[in-house]
Amino acid sequence: MSLKVSNDTNKEDHNELSTSLLAALSLDRFAERHPMTISGGRKIAFGYCCMNCTKCKIMALDEPTSGLDYTNMYNNELKL
Repeated sequence: MSLKVSNDTNKEDHNELSTSLLAALSLDRFAERHPMTISGGRKIAFGYCCMNCTKCKIMALDEPTSGLDYTNMYNNELKL
C-alpha cells in the first residue's frame, strides 16, 4: 500500500514520515503487502497513516474504529 504525501514534502521526508507512522500503528511489517491481503482493521489503520501524511489541519472520520477489536480501537484512538 502506497502512502501519498502532499507535494511540499521531498522524497526523504516522505519516506521518514511514512515509516514512522507505520511503526507507530504497528503496521510496518505489512508495508509491502497488497491491500487485499490485510484485515479490514489494518486497512483502516493504513488510512490513518495516509491522512497524517497529508498534514491535514482537519480530518473528518466516519466510523474510524469500525472493524477493530477493543484493544486496537483503544490504542488507535490514543494515537489519533
